[in-house]
Amino acid sequence: MDTTHGHPLEGGYLWRDGYQQMFSKIHNSVDSGKFITTEGGCDFLANEVDGFMVQGWESNHLVPAFSVVYAGKVQLFGTLTGSSHYGEQRFYGRPTQGFCFGSQTGRQSIWLTSNLANANDDRLMAANFVKSLAKMRHKLKYFMSFGEMKHPLSIAGSIPEISFSVYDYGITI
Repeated sequence: MDTTHGHPLEGGYLWRDGYQQMFSKIHNSVDSGKFITTEGGCDFLANEVDGFMVQGWESNHLVPAFSVVYAGKVQLFGTLTGSSHYGEQRFYGRPTQGFCFGSQTGRQSIWLTSNLANANDDRLMAANFVKSLAKMRHKLKYFMSFGEMKHPLSIAGSIPEISFSVYDYGITI
């Protein structure tokens, strides 16, 4: 709102245009076969980058709208789980929600899978779960990247419901 800054007040387009110009230059200087990613998800950059690290995009009451609109155009990756909740449903809820929304799992603490010889049962189960999600994502890579998301199927019978809360940045989401 400062008129001395030389840009339109109350919003404008300079931030968006600046990022597009920057990523266009980066995109044009990167060798083919390499990819460009950035943190977060900005729809106006989907034509300039190959992937968005979307850690923290897991929460209650979300719908996969971004995933549906940009499927096949940009990859989502980096589901954040934290590292100290291996025995709790919230550890499994976040990567599962991310997987269902088309995001490639990642951003787990590196010690989740290192030195498993000394790991307790909760950590082993968590490492195997993340590994199974990664294997499933690899087997379904074409569908997960380019498939068309439809309304959920009707499921008959009794299905157990899993609920979880995530404690992020001092708040429960």
